[in-house]
Amino acid sequence: MRRRIQGGSRAFLIEKDFPGFTVGKKGRQAGDSGFVNLRADSGRLPRTEEKRARRSRQRLQNRDRNAERRTHGIGAQMLGVARGAWECAAKYAQERTQFGKPISEFQGIQFQIAQMATEIEAAR
Repeated sequence: MRRRIQGGSRAFLIEKDFPGFTVGKKGRQAGDSGFVNLRADSGRLPRTEEKRARRSRQRLQNRDRNAERRTHGIGAQMLGVARGAWECAAKYAQERTQFGKPISEFQGIQFQIAQMATEIEAAR
């Protein structure tokens, strides 16, 4: 009896020399680290291997979720650092004088501070 797998991908950890399976040539897709085609020449995968593959897939999904959470946290930290730098730059531009007036009144400085604020808002 042939069992058809539907909905989603399946992962199995199989040694290269596992009886009844043949490993094809290695390929690549955009954004993927690589894949190989696995051909089952005979029968089925033993239950112990299916359970091991399921646990491995779950570990990978958990690792990906954790990495995504860390990435969001780092992004939020960098956004805070950028905003702090923008606030310091704006304050400094108001305090620093050149030719008898604060440099925040010069168009070139205003443009740079506005550009910083725009990029911070876009990142937010």
